Amino acid sequence: MDLKDHLETFFCDILDLKEKKINFYEEWAKKCDDSIGRDVMKAMEDAERRGLEHLKTLHAEFSKTGQWSEVCRYLPERVPVADVVISKAIETYKKSKDNLCSTKIPLEVGLELEEKAIAIFQKYLNMVNTEEEKKFFGAFIAEEKEHLRILNDIKYYYEDPQGWFMEKGRGGLDGA
Repeated sequence: MDLKDHLETFFCDILDLKEKKINFYEEWAKKCDDSIGRDVMKAMEDAERRGLEHLKTLHAEFSKTGQWSEVCRYLPERVPVADVVISKAIETYKKSKDNLCSTKIPLEVGLELEEKAIAIFQKYLNMVNTEEEKKFFGAFIAEEKEHLRILNDIKYYYEDPQGWFMEKGRGGLDGA
């Protein structure tokens, strides 16, 4: 299989996975009845939609030109989703500590989807040679790892809200 075939397979695999991730986050944003869970799922859905649109644009460019070197120059726009979500969660937690989602979000599914995305990008990172190509795949891996961190944070929040708030809220033991 030549590079062009590998890249077509890459685009098919990652675009399909991005769609699955969007559907997952969208579904659970609707089902979750607390603002923190809803905000996290909505932020993740929005981030995945931006990523999907970016990848579709890159795929169209690659399909049109067949020039990978041109495509890999377009790095994804970095939007620090985690900081925004955690700040919102801290504010919500301060207002109402009893406002947890009564619908159990299957976060393990989201974690698995994010890990699959990292694996796909990592597979292709291992196949490329130039620094430009490595930077391209590395940027996507960093984005997916941020998504993984967000899901692990929200999982910790649901398992131990007080512990989560102590860690993320940077509050001291005396509440100061």
